[in-house]
Amino acid sequence: MAFKTFPLIMIGFIGFIAIGLGNMGLFILFVGHAIIVPAATELSHVFFKVIGNMGTIDELDYHVMSTNVALLVPGSSYDSTRINVAPSYWMSQTLFLFGYILANAVSIRSLPVDPKMDKILISNRHSKANTVIITTIFFALIASLLRYQTHAETFKGMLAAVVVGGFLGYGWYQFAALCGARATDVFGVVQQIIPSSAKDETPMTCVYAPKP
Repeated sequence: MAFKTFPLIMIGFIGFIAIGLGNMGLFILFVGHAIIVPAATELSHVFFKVIGNMGTIDELDYHVMSTNVALLVPGSSYDSTRINVAPSYWMSQTLFLFGYILANAVSIRSLPVDPKMDKILISNRHSKANTVIITTIFFALIASLLRYQTHAETFKGMLAAVVVGGFLGYGWYQFAALCGARATDVFGVVQQIIPSSAKDETPMTCVYAPKP
């Protein structure tokens, strides 16, 4: 059940953490999940329906039987015996997340190197970014494979999900960067690196001194 409702759990968790921590990168990611991905998925469904009516592609290439596994919300009502999965909401939401995280990690990995910064700190940043990149790709492949084995997806529908979800996630990251999020750093890798100038300054504190 957790796997079937993963996008819903993920969106709620991201929204809660984004508001609680005030993380701009996570907040923009939440907006993308809540508004942009559903709109893009619906437009894709309309597109494939139109070309399907034209006889360009077979309906079986992008439709599956309406089951609890195929529905984004298990147990919800659906007015048709078949569901358009080009892409499915599950795949588009999931790949959007992985695309956004992957773009974030690549951007952090490619940040310019400050020659005054400790080389160990730079190496740690690269190591953490590389770990996120490898882990993201691994889990994206595993999640896609497991979802496909539920028979709630089609191969061509999953290819559409890569475009609508994955590439849209990458592009949404670029938008987040333009909005001023600090390197859109979802995992706080950049914030963990303290510049040498901060270490050289004498620590200061404010002490209340009441007047007589």
